[in-house]
Amino acid sequence: MNHPALESFGDLDAAARDPHVAACPDCQRDLQTQVQVRTLLASLPDPGPTPPDVVDRLEATLRRLSAETSAGHPEQSAAASTVVPLAPARERRHRGWLAVAAAVVLLGAGGATLSQLVPDGGRADSTAAGAALNGTAEKRVAPDAGLQATASGTDYTADRLATQVDQVLASRPSSAAAAPSGPLATPAGVAACLAAIGAPRATPLLVDVARYQGSPAAVVVVPASGGGREIWVVSTTCSPGKDGTRYFTRTR
Repeated sequence: MNHPALESFGDLDAAARDPHVAACPDCQRDLQTQVQVRTLLASLPDPGPTPPDVVDRLEATLRRLSAETSAGHPEQSAAASTVVPLAPARERRHRGWLAVAAAVVLLGAGGATLSQLVPDGGRADSTAAGAALNGTAEKRVAPDAGLQATASGTDYTADRLATQVDQVLASRPSSAAAAPSGPLATPAGVAACLAAIGAPRATPLLVDVARYQGSPAAVVVVPASGGGREIWVVSTTCSPGKDGTRYFTRTR
């Protein structure tokens, strides 16, 4: 079976809607790993130039993985390869290793090794890898109180959006608003959403998991460059590749 490369789609949300990806367990695992790694990396501050020793360790890890895979999975015969094209799968798996290896080497991943995150010699287990990666992201962003979301229960509308945002901001210090559920309930989730809308280093003025025009939505308010505010209405599962933007405006 010829698996499409996830990078051939416009974004991961488009990949998830593809009929082949939706029906293919292997593609689903690859897609989930891509989402988890992108969410983790998007939540981290800019580390600056990568030190040469880190690059060396990353390259060494990838060489070791390549050698282990070649030893454990010998190439098929020429006849077989004409029936089952394996190049796309190997290429996709190599990109997955690179992303996870980068996270492990650059972050330390709590002492985990890449072989623990890729236990079957090449295909990342989404549950084990996700737990390790998400745990690291949580530790990195949890101290930032500005990455906390709220759930005011407001049903925002397009014509009153700015006014409603002002009301929620004014009442928030004394409000007993419930904590939200879902991806935006964690600082890592908020950071990933900020990266998705192009504001990875912003400290949000408000992240409200509420409703918009009667449907579930999240309202994200960040300072605008040059003054004022940007107000985004996005999906409650907003993350890199699938922010689900429904409305955007800039106010003074």
